[in-house]
Amino acid sequence: MKTKTLVMLLAAGVAIVSLSAPSDARRNNAEDSGDSRTTRPSKRRRKPTTRKKTRLWGMHAQMVKVCGLNEKQQLRIVELNALRREAGKKYRAQNAEIIKTLRAKIAEANRNKDKQAKKDAHTQIRSFRFKQREIDVHWQKQIMAVLTPEQKVQWSRYQTMLSVMRRFGNVKLTDAQKTKIKAACAKFTKGVNMSDKKARRKTMKILAEYIRKEILTHDQYKATTRPTGKPTTRPSDSGKSTKVKKPA
Repeated sequence: MKTKTLVMLLAAGVAIVSLSAPSDARRNNAEDSGDSRTTRPSKRRRKPTTRKKTRLWGMHAQMVKVCGLNEKQQLRIVELNALRREAGKKYRAQNAEIIKTLRAKIAEANRNKDKQAKKDAHTQIRSFRFKQREIDVHWQKQIMAVLTPEQKVQWSRYQTMLSVMRRFGNVKLTDAQKTKIKAACAKFTKGVNMSDKKARRKTMKILAEYIRKEILTHDQYKATTRPTGKPTTRPSDSGKSTKVKKPA
């Protein structure tokens, strides 16, 4: 009986050895052939990057495309944007309680139908909002200072085009009309300091008049003309020459 048990144990041991042998052989062959698929590569720790984020959003992302800002300029604008947000956040925190009190006064004035008290509270709130806009304008000027003179010209032309497109957005401009408007914007703003308010206002007025009379259709022209009780026929529709000076 003991001999039979011993034989069975020896047979089981031989079977286990024979099962493990092929895997050992495959491992040895892989090592000899240089195949490292059976061994797990050691995980390498990534070195912390010191590169700053240059991601910009909204208007400043468009500025990158329009003006071709380099990485250094983008980094500077990211920094200035962070400072601008911090300044605005600090200003709002400093005046949060005052604004809250003023709004409570407005609510009380509404209940008491006190028009003067309501007006005074609104005036004070507007003064706080005006100060906040001044903070934004200050930092916006800092951002514009990052641009080269050529980039400033490109950006002012782009801003002019956006303003014109918004002005005539309700008449559903065609692609051909948009192309003509872009060309007109470039020609009318050439050599004009669009950062100067008076020069910008004058140029925008002339440009808008030219677009209405030379680029828009008759129906579009009527849609952009304020009702005055007078006929809305353009001089160009009646065969008369317009008074708008065309760009050279």
